[in-house]
Amino acid sequence: MKTMNKFIKYFLLFILSFLFVSLFIYLGSLNRTNNIHNINYVSEINTSIKLNVTECKASNNRAFIKGSIINETGEIITNKYLQFCFYSNNGYLLGANFKKLQYFNATEEVFFDTSLDCSDVESITISLVDENTKNNFVENYNTSILSNIEINKTYALFAGVFALYILLP
Repeated sequence: MKTMNKFIKYFLLFILSFLFVSLFIYLGSLNRTNNIHNINYVSEINTSIKLNVTECKASNNRAFIKGSIINETGEIITNKYLQFCFYSNNGYLLGANFKKLQYFNATEEVFFDTSLDCSDVESITISLVDENTKNNFVENYNTSILSNIEINKTYALFAGVFALYILLP
């Protein structure tokens, strides 16, 4: 009977510590929820292509841009890419997306909708690049997978200390 009471006590302490740690993780992630704000975009397209951006916003963990481009050059543009570079407030490149324009006819309108899972995006630059520039960019762009992970240290500290207090004899 004494062993059974000890088992029930440890089981209840395990459940209590699990709930407490889960609560702190939840509280730590509350400040990362959808604070959507408008961000700036810069067009680096030098040819006579009209850029229409309808939506350019970012939340704490995702940035997205929607719009269209119209070819006003009077000729067909082939094998080009729209390059979207996402930057933080200190100018650090967080990531990039590409949209292929296989055959972009004169006076044609092409819609784009792209997003990137990253935090703290402040600006986006839009460029029209060829395939060689795209390949060089992708080869030279090295980022760490763990660079965008942020931990709320206060909640993690309390949860860790509480877990050690409960679990250690």
